[in-house]
Order: sequence, then C-alpha cells, then structure tokens
Amino acid sequence: MHFINLYSKFYLSLCGIFLVLSAAFSQQNFVMPEDLPNFKAQMVDGTTIEKSTLHFDKPLMLVYFAPDCEHCQKFTKEMVKNINSFKGTNILMVSFMPIETVKKFQTDYKLEEYKNIQLGTESPVFAFRNYYRLQQTPFIGLYNKKGKLVKSYKISPPIEDLTKEVKKMSSKNGSGK
Repeated sequence: MHFINLYSKFYLSLCGIFLVLSAAFSQQNFVMPEDLPNFKAQMVDGTTIEKSTLHFDKPLMLVYFAPDCEHCQKFTKEMVKNINSFKGTNILMVSFMPIETVKKFQTDYKLEEYKNIQLGTESPVFAFRNYYRLQQTPFIGLYNKKGKLVKSYKISPPIEDLTKEVKKMSSKNGSGK
C-alpha cells in the first residue's frame, strides 16, 4: 500500500512538472497572429461592433485595457497628451470589464472629446485576451489599412516609440510594413 501512495505522489508530481513546462513552451513559441480576431464588442454609445464592421480607412490602434490598471491609466494620459500624433489613426480601446466601468473610464479621461477614439467591452467572451494570449494590460496592436498587424506591444511602450510607429504607418499611406 505504501508503494502505491509513493508511486501516486511521484506520478502526480511528474504530471505537474510536465504541465508547467508545456505551458512555458507554448507561450515561448507563440507567434502573434497577423489578423484581428473575430470579435463582438459592446461600445459605450450602445452600438455593437465586430471585426466585419470595422472600417480600415486609417490605420488602427487596438488598446486592450483594464480601467483599474495603473499602467493603462498612465498610458491613456500619455496618449491624450500626445493626441495630435494619433489624429490619422482610429483608436479602438477594448476592455473585459463591465460596460459601466468602461463608461466611467471614458468620462474620467474625457475620451468622448476625441472622434477617433472608441471604447467598449468584449465581456463575457474574451476573444482578444484568448486570441493574443494576454496575461496583462495594456496590450497595444497597430494595424495597417489592410487590417494586418504591423507592430504589437504586450506591455505599455514609451509613448515616443508608439508615436514613431504610428507616424511610419501614416507616412506609408497606412499600409504599414
């Protein structure tokens, strides 16, 4: 009986180690998808948008955020401070939090003043979080006018780096790469 318990503990430990290692390798070998995921987001204005309803008349900056995330709050302040650098870019800010929380975030940062910024929630589906394997916020993806990913940031980049990338995309007529 003692042998069986010892064997069971060894087997469970081995399984645990295997799971941890496989998770680490799957994250390490992950290649960021070039296209946006199929998604549905409820926007703060009451409308719903989907991948198929997006218009790529300008480059798109996707910001996946959490209203209570300090990095997201800091990023938003910096983005607003440098909003002129983003005039030629549509900004889609999507959260996983309830729409009321997203509306409060919009009001707190006066984002309704900017026609190129849209806010919404993907809750309860988590299409973006699962598609990009996100574990923290903010995530920022820059998409060209063809809807293809040009650059992504899994952590908030210095605003100067972001404005430089956006300027590059805009100077190439939004075609990016």
